[in-house]
Amino acid sequence: MGENELTNVGQEKSLFTVKRILRALSLLCIIFVFCPSFLVSCSGRNVNVSAMTAVGGVSAYGKRMVDPHPIMLICLLIPVAILVLMFIKKFTDNKTALITLICSIVDFVIWLIFRSSVKRIAEENYCSFKTTAWFGFNIIALILIILLSMLVVLKKMKMDTDLISIFSGDNKQNTLNQMSNAVTQISSAVSQMAGNVASNISNKTSKENAIGFCSKCGSPIVDGCKFCTSCGSPVPENVLEEAEAAKKAAEEEAKRREEEKHAAEKEAATSRNESADPISQEDNVSPLFYCQQCGTKLEPDATFCESCGTKIE
Repeated sequence: MGENELTNVGQEKSLFTVKRILRALSLLCIIFVFCPSFLVSCSGRNVNVSAMTAVGGVSAYGKRMVDPHPIMLICLLIPVAILVLMFIKKFTDNKTALITLICSIVDFVIWLIFRSSVKRIAEENYCSFKTTAWFGFNIIALILIILLSMLVVLKKMKMDTDLISIFSGDNKQNTLNQMSNAVTQISSAVSQMAGNVASNISNKTSKENAIGFCSKCGSPIVDGCKFCTSCGSPVPENVLEEAEAAKKAAEEEAKRREEEKHAAEKEAATSRNESADPISQEDNVSPLFYCQQCGTKLEPDATFCESCGTKIE
């Protein structure tokens, strides 16, 4: 059986066509979004982290450890979109497979970045991190979606191709080898891309908050850490003292600038009030219009002061 003959295998409807397998895999990916993908342990307390947990944020001991990230809803919306796409008949097999391939690769990359981010946050807070089996099942499902949709895009299969017929044929070993090579190439490319993105995000965050670099492994040392999060080496006391001094100096400078700002605003407000003061505008009024005894302003035709009763001469 040649490569192009795969498209003609299993044209009859069966339970194991490419399209139905993709539907089942996308449904599993939707379920995995709600399953705990990671286990983070802090001070004897275990926190199960799923994609939906990240959407609402993580709190521990009455303190917000991780802010809400609504963007993680993408991990739910993508498999839902793929599932809906599998029921739309107006698209060709190639177009459906191409959209599915792009969506599943994006979802795969997001999950790898999510894992890297959770691990980094756990290490920064001196917590242990563990990947659960649910994460592995989700990644396997995504890889299968990527593989099947890519084979359809490359016209090795059709959406109605019966996978049972392919694997029960005479050249099933050749078919398995082709699919295995495709899985290896896809996993390698996507993993490298996701790793580069996650590394760039992590390095950017670390360098922005770095107070120095580990003398043993060269990794950035984040403010507040007494040990290197990469190799576990203790941070020298002089580095911590210099960082604390620099932090205090920065806080004092910020405070000074804030005080100067408030002083300038107060002075400007005072100037505006003085310019609008009616007394200042009446400095040229004759003193005969003020009581010589108590200084109260008088009406021009007043005979006695309304405040102290002194006769106006």
